[in-house]
Amino acid sequence: MRFSIPTIAATGLLAAAAACQVSANGAPAKPSIAAAKPCRAEMPADLTTAPGHWLGDCRNGMADGLGVTRSGRAAPYEFFAGRMRDGRLVDGVLVLKSGLMMVAIRFDEQRHVVVSDGLRPSEDEAVFRTATAAAETVSKRFAAAGSRSSAAYYANLAKKIRNAPPE
Repeated sequence: MRFSIPTIAATGLLAAAAACQVSANGAPAKPSIAAAKPCRAEMPADLTTAPGHWLGDCRNGMADGLGVTRSGRAAPYEFFAGRMRDGRLVDGVLVLKSGLMMVAIRFDEQRHVVVSDGLRPSEDEAVFRTATAAAETVSKRFAAAGSRSSAAYYANLAKKIRNAPPE
């Protein structure tokens, strides 16, 4: 299932991050700042809070490339840090409210995390590198937009993911 989401084009802060607000029922979500072109993205089923905001690139109206979905209305948030292609989840790490991290080498048709069988540790390591790069990319975009606190927040998320030992 895909969700229709408008891109949030903030003057200054979120413009560089290309944020998209995820609507759980598929209807366009009300933008909190200013609406731009619609962007479609999947929300991981294993994230339990809403709404979700995709902080990453949108290409041809679809979330595409590295980025972070921040889910929830207030801290503690849940996160998906990883890769989307044509609005669909590819791989990444979910960070739940509890702090637990779920490593998704891919997602099933219902958007649930598919974990590795443990026989190829390099699979999990590659996903951690992707998730770290996704959070670092968002951090750099916020820094370029002049939002030091948001840049530091996502740099800290990248560090947390990078330092999490694969089990």
